[in-house]
Order: sequence, then structure tokens, then C-alpha cells
Amino acid sequence: MKTIVSIVIVIFLLKTHLLFSQAIIIDHNCAKLEPIPESAIQQAKSNLHIAYWHTSHGSQLTEGMKSLRDLTLTNLVGYKGDIYDWNNGGAGGAMDLEDKYEGDLGHNGDLTWERTTRAFLADADNSDVNVIMWSWCGGASDNTEAGINTYLNAMDQLEIDFPNVKFVYMTGHLDGSGEAGNLNVMNQLIRDYCTQNNKVLYDFADIESYDPDGNYFLDKRANDNCDYDSDGNGTRDANWATEWQTAHTENIDWYTCSAAHSQPLNGNLKAYAAWWLWAKLAGWGTVSLTATPDQQLNETNFDDRSISLEIAGDQFADATLETSNFQLNNAPAGTSIESINYTDATHAELNIAFDGTDFDTDISNFSVSVLAAELVGTVNLTSNELTISAYNERISISSTVALSESNLDAAVIDILLEDESFADATLETSNFQLNNAPTGTSVGSINYTDATHAELNIAFDGTDFDTDISNFSISVLAAELNGSSDLTSNELVITAELESAIDGLDNNLKNSLFPNPNNGAFTMKYFSDRADVFDFKIINSLGKIILNKKIQVIKGENQIEFNIHSLVSGSYFIVIDTKKGAKNYPFSVN
Repeated sequence: MKTIVSIVIVIFLLKTHLLFSQAIIIDHNCAKLEPIPESAIQQAKSNLHIAYWHTSHGSQLTEGMKSLRDLTLTNLVGYKGDIYDWNNGGAGGAMDLEDKYEGDLGHNGDLTWERTTRAFLADADNSDVNVIMWSWCGGASDNTEAGINTYLNAMDQLEIDFPNVKFVYMTGHLDGSGEAGNLNVMNQLIRDYCTQNNKVLYDFADIESYDPDGNYFLDKRANDNCDYDSDGNGTRDANWATEWQTAHTENIDWYTCSAAHSQPLNGNLKAYAAWWLWAKLAGWGTVSLTATPDQQLNETNFDDRSISLEIAGDQFADATLETSNFQLNNAPAGTSIESINYTDATHAELNIAFDGTDFDTDISNFSVSVLAAELVGTVNLTSNELTISAYNERISISSTVALSESNLDAAVIDILLEDESFADATLETSNFQLNNAPTGTSVGSINYTDATHAELNIAFDGTDFDTDISNFSISVLAAELNGSSDLTSNELVITAELESAIDGLDNNLKNSLFPNPNNGAFTMKYFSDRADVFDFKIINSLGKIILNKKIQVIKGENQIEFNIHSLVSGSYFIVIDTKKGAKNYPFSVN
């Protein structure tokens, strides 16, 4: 279950005036110490002056903060040293927090707290206070919609009357009534109001509805002591906080504190969420995503590159990251995400897969996006832009004549290496590849000229093609080179030729069939530019097929002898059919 934390923009006007463009919702996703940077803690200590009223339940927050301040917790996960100090007045560089164990939000429309707040802010001694927060005790559990609306309206009016002060709304502590209970209904009214009206909410109830691993317990009728019904029989027979504490290490994963009506772990979570709140109010939360590659990116090293991602002002919703929620922007063709590995709540490693598709222009606007589905917040994040340098190939090819379907066989291709050389003078045809060549093409031979020059002879069996090939190139494998990378050349065009009538026949019909006239014995001569099978038919003047025979031809000149003494005197045609069409040759028999 993912609860939304919205990101805010904070502007300090003069010395205390705070304006927010979106709600700040502090819930269980914010009950974590590790993501809060030291700079945000220090800024909160410098900028905030807080007054917090509460009774016993509300003291869980400040008791957790006291122990975090006073204990030696060097090994605690996320602990950043002796920086969590606070006191009334802010002496010694501490955060100024007046912990007022003097009252709470009362019951069903009671506005004593509101009058107390107005009197406090009217006192000139408190003119520096810019954050006010009140806690519920049991007053949310037995409240009504009308009573909650009275609370919300009074808070809103205070914000209007004291524009230089930020007022923090709060939900009531759990009472064991579960998701369908009155408490949760009242708390949801408060949540909805805060979200819709860009308020600041410390969601006390949500924080104690989850353990640190994100396991949810409100549907198991959890109460303020963290007791819950483990088997659905209506009796709370387990405690999620003590279970988690037992399974983890004190002073590393949690620390002891005096959390009224509850367990130390609950006090820890309340303290972490409080520091998250103070940091947000002081300006932490300018959302950014920074992408840092493990080395300068270029066309030759792009495959299997690792890019470190760092989030500021937000965090991953959990440790399970899906590649589908990460996007590569303006990446070269053939690029994909091989894997994404979670490091911690604000860091991950993204590994690139690249199939080597050629590109010849530097890419200066490559970036990475993380979709909101992976984040606590609701906004997609896009990183800084990186440059991927193109690699201009160090091999060129040329031919003394324009390549075409008719001259491709035995064509000679000159190969020139630039800033590279052959490893030796013995070149193997298997180390030279023809890319996008027509079917029936192969490397006939490769002849070494010198360390940077060679001639490649093409062999082509004449297989027909009717579309020009514009991207023919040659690759030389690294096995033939002093360098460690394969090289692929520039591209050449091979022009197709559309045959007229019968492919390969001598268009000079004189002497193609002789003698003519004849007595049924004659010779047919023709030329073919490839090996193939032709259909030969002899047809009389009435259109009757006298002979139908398939004949294998060779490349070059062909002669076939016919000896058909059964032919009677008259006019005939010999028809030669190929895949490209047919041609008629008339002859007569005496």
C-alpha cells in the first residue's frame, strides 16, 4: 500500500513567512531517518522556531526525539552524528522547539486549543515562532464530522490570521477500531482536507499503522500500543513493534525510548517522521534526480555501462525496482536497460545494454527518468543530461566502379584503415564480414597490400535482387587488427538491375537458334549471368505443347542440343521461361 507524499516548493519571505504550492503529508513513508540529509537537518535548526502542544500520546514524538538527541547511537541506521539536538530557545545551535505538555485538541468541537494558540502568538515574546502543532489524545476517536470540521475551520482561520506561521494538522492515534471504525473515518476527513487544500499534515495514525518494513496493521485492528489481531479471531494477540524489535538489533535498527502507551519502536518512527517534517518545512524537498556514469560515455563503451542514480527530495517507495519504471531518454538506437539495482532509499544503479548500432553524431541530451510508480512522491523525475560521444569508424571502403547487380561478382573493394593497422600480413576471409550484401554474396579472397591497406574480392552467384542496396558495408574483426575492437566501414550502394524479357538471354537473336529452318535437330545458344533452372517448351502453330523440359543452366554461355525427329513440317516456337518472364524464339521444320 503506497501513501502519497507530495513534493513542495518552500519560499521564506522576510525571515519567517512560509508558502507551499502543494500539501506536505508526513506519513509512514516519511518515518525514516536515512533519507534526510544532514544539510536539511541543519537548515531546520537554523530556520524553525516551533511550539508543540500535546498530552501523553503526543509525547511519543518528543520522547523519541529526546533519545535520538541524548543517546550515543553511532551505529544506528541513518544516524548522521550529534546533530539532532533541540531545546526551548535553540541554545547552542540546537533547533528551537518548545515542548508544551499542557493540553491537546480536546473533543468534538472544543476550541480551547485555538484560544490558547491565539494568546500565545499575541505575546511579543513568541514573535519568532513560525511553526505551531497540536496533538490529539483520544479526541479524534469519539469525534463527529461536525467536530472535525470545527477543528479544520479553526486551523484555516489561524493560517489566515497569522500568515507568517505554518500550522501543522494531525490525525488521532490508533484505538483498535480498525479501518471501519469511527477514528479512521475522522482521520480520513482530516487527510482529505489537507491534501485538497495544500496543508501540512503529520499523520500520527498512519505512522503507527505500519512497521518499518511496510507491513500494514490497521486492517488487523492495531491499537496505540501496536497490538494487533494476528489470526482474525477478534482478539489482539500479537504486537508488531515488539516482534520487529526482537527480530532486529538494538542501537542499529532501533533504539530505546519512553513512548507513552506504546513501544520504543513507535517512538522511533514518530521521531524520524518529525525530523522529516522539520526538514520539509525548512525547505528540503526540491526534487531532483542526478545520474552519474561510471566513466565518460561513448559509442564503444556504452554497452554494460553503470549509471548511479541519486534522488533528492523524494525516495523510492520500496526496494523492489522494476525496469519498466525507468526510461532512457534520447538514447541511441539499440539501447535498453539491462538491470536496475536498489542501493538504498535514494540511490540505485542502472546498467545499460547496447547492441552496438552505429551512430556518428554525439548525443548531448541523454537522460534517465524514474516514473512516479517507483517513488513515494507523485511526480516523475528526470535526471541531468549526459553526453554520449559518437565513434567515427577508422575504416573506409571504396570501389573503382559503381557497384551493381551485373558487376558485383569479382568486384574489388579497397579497404583503408585509419589510426589502426592489420596485426600481420596473413588475412583470413573469415575475419571479414559483408553487411547487408545481397543473397549469394561472399568474400572471394582478401589480399594484403600493407599494414593499412587490403583488397577484398567479392564472389556473387547472380541471385536476382530488384531493390537497390544502400547500406552495404564491410566489418573487419578485431582478430585481424592491432586494436581490440571490430571495425565497420562506411556504406556503399549496390544498384539493382531489372531484367527485360528473359533474364540472361543473349538479346542478339541472330544465331541464337540454328540451323533455322531445320529437320527437328537444332542447337539453342544463350547466355546466363547465374546458375539456374529454366523451363524450355516447344509449341506448334496451334498452341499445342510438343515438349516441356526443365534444363539446368550454368553461368556464362550455354548450348543445348535438340533432336526431335517426330516434328512434322510447319512453324514452331521455343519458349524459355525463367523466374523473370518468358521469351519466344520462332523456328520452322522442313
